[in-house]
Amino acid sequence: MAKVPGTELYEFFEKLHDTYGPVWSISVPNVGRLIQGDTPELVDYVLRTNFWDYEKSDLLRGILGDIFGTGITIADGHNWRFQRKMITRLFNVSAFREHVSDVFVAKGQKVVEYLGKAADEGTVADITSLLLNFALDAFGTICFGWDFGSMDSMEEESSLGHTFDSTTSICSKRALNPIWRIKEWMTGTDEKIRSGQHFVAEHMASIIQRRREKGFLGGKKDLLQLFLEATDDDGNPLSDSVTQDFIVNITVAGRDAVPQYLSWMIYCLHRTGSDPEVRENLVRETDEVLQGEQPTYDTYKSQKYTETCFHKSLRLFPVIPRNMKKCIKDDVLPDGTKIRAGDWFT
Repeated sequence: MAKVPGTELYEFFEKLHDTYGPVWSISVPNVGRLIQGDTPELVDYVLRTNFWDYEKSDLLRGILGDIFGTGITIADGHNWRFQRKMITRLFNVSAFREHVSDVFVAKGQKVVEYLGKAADEGTVADITSLLLNFALDAFGTICFGWDFGSMDSMEEESSLGHTFDSTTSICSKRALNPIWRIKEWMTGTDEKIRSGQHFVAEHMASIIQRRREKGFLGGKKDLLQLFLEATDDDGNPLSDSVTQDFIVNITVAGRDAVPQYLSWMIYCLHRTGSDPEVRENLVRETDEVLQGEQPTYDTYKSQKYTETCFHKSLRLFPVIPRNMKKCIKDDVLPDGTKIRAGDWFT
């Protein structure tokens, strides 16, 4: 497995799946026994039904901690529960109706206008780069009242986005290299990591400082305000480092997930061999539902055909194609597979 190039890792796992079936295991040095399962029943059991018996673990926190810190992406237990509670206070139906959808519409209109101009001029547009900038600005505005200004140069990757990407790329490669600390030290990669951390920390600190100086301007509280007003179990305010980690996690998650969802859907609609009738149905439904008006939360819920296409694209090209959770006590999966404490379900 160590000899498999990173770009061919998923093809490698697919080959093992074809050879051994839907459930098989492999042992990896420095990681342990990985039990691979890809049926809906197994995934639902680990990620929902028996959620608390499967954790991200100190191993993943060591690998990804340089980018995510103590944030929800690699958190477990009480820390995970606390941050998720904060997120659900913003991302709910009421919030979408009152604020979230309006921000997405406003930012999305800029994308539509840019693509319209590109179509008129016959120029090539990088959809993914465009959507990455769209998502970064949208989530910054929604969650922290901060527009990162990424859409000022539509297809040029923002410096913050570039730092996120480069740091995440370095960290993700650590999982397959048990001596990654030595390699990064020898190649100077550790210096790149520290430089990226410093750059991101400065951005996050400026967001917090600006809010403290200008205060909250009223209305529904965003995630930043909820965190600044939150306290720990002893009643003390959360530290700036904890708040910064939270901001980074939400920013990275929002910036990465939404553009990939949309990019893959656009790819499915326009790739060679795609059915033009699907595109025609999407346009027809959009015209019938919107009637020339801007979309709202209610119109989103009415576009069932569009939603179906979105889910189909997501099934074919999942944004997170692989997930790892460590079993913390002996268990038996729904198909009868025994999994010991310390084993991984992937």
